[in-house]
Amino acid sequence: MAHKLRLSGGFDVRKIAKQAPGFVGADLASLIKEAAVLAIAHLTAPVKAGVDAVLKEVVIFAFKVSWPL
Repeated sequence: MAHKLRLSGGFDVRKIAKQAPGFVGADLASLIKEAAVLAIAHLTAPVKAGVDAVLKEVVIFAFKVSWPL
């Protein structure tokens, strides 16, 4: 199953398989996918923090504008 994953040319599934005794193809595929999800979360954390800060400012501004009813 791991052979169906699209990976960069420098990624060596065999090396990972040697370091994970007892893992079958599906286990390796799951491990690689989970690592990818964690990597993406790590890389996008600063962007998410920036978006959260902007949203907070928008909410505060909207509250200030709409408060004196």
